Amino acid sequence: STFCDGVCADTISNAILTGELQIAFPCLGDRRFAMATDTDLIASIPMGIIDDIIEGMEKTHRAGTRYPIPYQMSSPEFFVKLKKQLEKAKKK
Repeated sequence: STFCDGVCADTISNAILTGELQIAFPCLGDRRFAMATDTDLIASIPMGIIDDIIEGMEKTHRAGTRYPIPYQMSSPEFFVKLKKQLEKAKKK
């Protein structure tokens, strides 16, 4: 992995040289020109393993995992009951 120094070039060249997936935080250039945010990461996947990555993502998709993973906040039981009461009150 690389930290804040020409990340695009470093991750691509390291992926090619090592044949391994590279993950890094966006550098200043990524933030300034590509509008990378605090929640972004850079990933560089060598062509030699891209089929394995795609196959793995397809299998997890078939198993029910989606990318990006949707956020679903669970409601406390109190709010579930309150919602039902409010719906009943609206019907009256």
